[in-house]
Amino acid sequence: MKVASSLVLSFSQVLFCTLFLQIYRAAAFAPHNYFASLSKRDFKLSGYKHDDDADSMENDFPSSRRDFLKLGTSFTSSIFLLVGSATTSPVFAADDGTNTVSTDSIVDPKVVADRLRAVPTFAIVDKEGVPFMVVGEDAKVTGYFFTTYDEANRILKVARDSVSKNLKEAVSELRLKRKTEKLPPLTAEQERDEVGVNPWVDARISTVPLDFAVTLVTKTEASAKARGRALFKIAPAETDVNDALALDTSGKDELAEGKVPLFYFEDFVTEASSDNEKLSPLYFRKDELVNDWKKQNPRSQTVPDIRVSELFVLLTEMLKPGGTDEDLKTLMFVPPKESAKKAAECVKKGGKEVPFLIGKTIIVL
Repeated sequence: MKVASSLVLSFSQVLFCTLFLQIYRAAAFAPHNYFASLSKRDFKLSGYKHDDDADSMENDFPSSRRDFLKLGTSFTSSIFLLVGSATTSPVFAADDGTNTVSTDSIVDPKVVADRLRAVPTFAIVDKEGVPFMVVGEDAKVTGYFFTTYDEANRILKVARDSVSKNLKEAVSELRLKRKTEKLPPLTAEQERDEVGVNPWVDARISTVPLDFAVTLVTKTEASAKARGRALFKIAPAETDVNDALALDTSGKDELAEGKVPLFYFEDFVTEASSDNEKLSPLYFRKDELVNDWKKQNPRSQTVPDIRVSELFVLLTEMLKPGGTDEDLKTLMFVPPKESAKKAAECVKKGGKEVPFLIGKTIIVL
């Protein structure tokens, strides 16, 4: 498979860097339950430290009916620029068009892209579509695509409220300090200059399809390893991660960053609405998998064993040159049921602004 020799998405030209509370506070962005905190998911003042083992695709879940559904396969560059020529998103025009994907894979890359495109993801951006990225304790700069609107909204609310609270405390400390030193009070504008502003106030939740998110994740992942650049990750919802971990027989209590669990039943198929093609659905939510199975099997009293696979492992196998497993052709991705409605709302609120602007970032500590 041919892959791009250089990264066309440059993050070296950063739009601006917002420092939280300057000398008083530093708020960190922790959008996943991999983080060590009381809730394992909320913002921490100390910052987020990436799991150094997060990139290893070790076997975290039970075995499945096919080797391609097992975790344990190393993440390769076989999905590098998965949708370079297939995506219709206007903001993806930053690609120079030189990237190609193998035509020897068991599944046509365009088919994979089309099936991913049916799944909305959600990102936190500013009014113009510039994504927010965060700096961890290890100095890695990371942005996130959330698999559910609610998770993106929860993270944004936590960030906005946390920084607002810390700003108020910083202003109080500043005023007390000046009073103690018998200095005249500052104006509101001067106080803002001293302690900073809340960058999350004007943030909004935008939406891009999963094919776009996967492409950006894989491109920046490869570049970050080679040159230490910024990277993006896909962040599943907390409940979905917990459901996946509950099905894990190894006893692990955390999911490595960037892994996206998918739930399925063996031999469970559904018909595509267009041509009655039999497809094997993979769900982002366990409960929705069970509910759809019960609708299709109303007389059954016993629910089959729920299996868990991982998004990027599957994509690697689907696009690997020389693949022979015909079952891979039947895989489809089922987004959370409310995602389409939430995505439409995000587009409406975004107005004429692009949903996601490539080449510029807002970096927060």
